[in-house]
Amino acid sequence: MNVIGFFFKEPWIKRGEIDLDKIPFQSLTHIPWAFFIPQQNGSIYSTDSKFDDDNIPPFVEQAHLFDTKVLMAVGGWTGSDNFPILAAHKESRDRFIEDALDTINKYDLDGLDIDWEYPGYAPHGGNSKDGENLQKLLRDLKKAFKQYPKKLILTMDLPANPSLLSNYPLKGLQHHCDFISIMTYDYHFPMKNANQYIGHNSPLKIHPEDPENLSIESTFNFLQNENLDFSAINLGIPFYGHAFKNQEGLFSKYENSLSEQESGGYSFAQIHKKIITDEWFTQWDEVSETAFIQTENEWISYDNPLSVSKKIDFAYEKGLAGCIIWEIMGDYVDEEGHPLLDSINHSIKNSMPRELKIAQLNNPSFV
Repeated sequence: MNVIGFFFKEPWIKRGEIDLDKIPFQSLTHIPWAFFIPQQNGSIYSTDSKFDDDNIPPFVEQAHLFDTKVLMAVGGWTGSDNFPILAAHKESRDRFIEDALDTINKYDLDGLDIDWEYPGYAPHGGNSKDGENLQKLLRDLKKAFKQYPKKLILTMDLPANPSLLSNYPLKGLQHHCDFISIMTYDYHFPMKNANQYIGHNSPLKIHPEDPENLSIESTFNFLQNENLDFSAINLGIPFYGHAFKNQEGLFSKYENSLSEQESGGYSFAQIHKKIITDEWFTQWDEVSETAFIQTENEWISYDNPLSVSKKIDFAYEKGLAGCIIWEIMGDYVDEEGHPLLDSINHSIKNSMPRELKIAQLNNPSFV
């Protein structure tokens, strides 16, 4: 089963180098290095090329010792505005492929992860032709990858909301990509100047009181209706939680509100430290199978080891390829290592069918 953990480099740039001892290479199958940024002409640039030059080579070398693949991740929420124009023209598509292959070759990477957020999404320059142009880009990438001296992996990250998924050529994506990953988080999050309601960040099951019926279960119901191959799809697991300040609880309305954290949330590590010092107490939503915390000033939805294990059980029940994680340092706790990642791998070993357990005993790197 895939365990794909995004490595977000930005917090490390100020430190100058990565503490490789804190990266759980042995517990991951793939690590997308996030992010490289595409330009309208198809060129790809690094947000800090010196940091990449200094840190990617030892990072990749260490990952490969554990047979963990490292991918270049292109785009992201703040890096997707140029995709619509890039994908619309053959010249820029060719330049994008050339730059991607040059970067892969330079750092001995294992493939490319495209995180275009999102085709057809107007606030990021999207238009009605994006889905068609995306398919052309993936087609050309796959053709170029086949000519590369070693096997390269091509993946893409998709949103969880069906209203956004409907802009993707889903069958075409599965034809061209080795697998696609659904970012099954951020279903609900605090926004400025919004008249919205409080909901879970990554609810597993449908909650009948949710006006929009948003959940991992509902997302995969939508994908099932699209007749997709679930064995090439990963679900998303967040190593963070979203927080709403001064609120009454689940599905209550809020207006013009962000949490005290302007980002809208906390990493699991931050939450964990509050819990073990008895400042916060975790609660459990039996319906959506999600953890939450109610403080005097905030309502926080997050994933804990129990909710993570239930997501892995769901992945096995649906025959999924595995999971993606945003992001791998979000659960790092000095004394305990990576509690959520440990729960994922423990659940994989407990949930896998008997024939896979036998295969893993014969070959420990099988899963």
